[in-house]
Amino acid sequence: MVRQVLKGRCARDTLTLDPPSLAEKLARLATFGFSEQNFLGAPWIPLLFKLTPGRYRRRLALNLLAASPHYFKRYPHYASMARRQVLKEEHRRNVVSRRAICEQILQPHLRSDMTVLDFGCGPGNLARRVARHVERVIALDVSCGAIACAKVLNGAENIAYLVNDGRTLSALEDSSIDLIYSFAVVQHLSDELFDGFLREFRRVLKPGGGVICHVALEDAARQAESQQADASIRGRLESTFRLRMVYRPVAEVRRMIAGAGFSRPTVRPVSEICDVQDDIASQHLLAFHRS
Repeated sequence: MVRQVLKGRCARDTLTLDPPSLAEKLARLATFGFSEQNFLGAPWIPLLFKLTPGRYRRRLALNLLAASPHYFKRYPHYASMARRQVLKEEHRRNVVSRRAICEQILQPHLRSDMTVLDFGCGPGNLARRVARHVERVIALDVSCGAIACAKVLNGAENIAYLVNDGRTLSALEDSSIDLIYSFAVVQHLSDELFDGFLREFRRVLKPGGGVICHVALEDAARQAESQQADASIRGRLESTFRLRMVYRPVAEVRRMIAGAGFSRPTVRPVSEICDVQDDIASQHLLAFHRS
């Protein structure tokens, strides 16, 4: 089931990104959560949604998402647009890219009786598309702010948006999930967290259940460069508040997956499977099963 892949071509997104402005950096700090890589995790964000009248919540969600490097990009051609137009266009780009992922990668593996896990769901653009094809989506994210935005932008009756504790899947019962998918998440996890979540994936999957996720693969030199620690104050701050990228050799990924008790994974470039305007287009897709 999960090992099947669609053939196709993907045009990589070659647009460059502008660095964040000082105001955007300050907004990122103000909305950051207590744990590392927890963008929009500040505990006051869900309260802000409760205090905001319903007709303004969508605009609030888009403005908050723009403060995170996860969900909104800063393309140079946005400089000539009004802020409201930029937020609308970037949200549209995210929705279109997640629709492509659902239709070209996930949909062949979905059934109407499935309960699926969206691991690292962010603002829920992909969860909402997937929910049309399955019985239930459980959408988890470490960021309480991202979950609050998801409920406003992508709520649906068969989606349960939950804040994850960042280290386990304690909200889920053993053998309760048919399929797990994850995009734009694994490459931001440390080896310790990735290994722990792989073991949690196996615990919550039903026998024969599968995992589809994307990773950033690279050689050992790139891996060492990406994980090299900067002991300075600036280095520690950047490691905490800047979006971290962890590149792993494919052999290391295979070893971690096998160590968690899964069968040998299928590894394919995303560009061979789908056409998506997103940075994942230059990365790889993993598919593996619980035996």
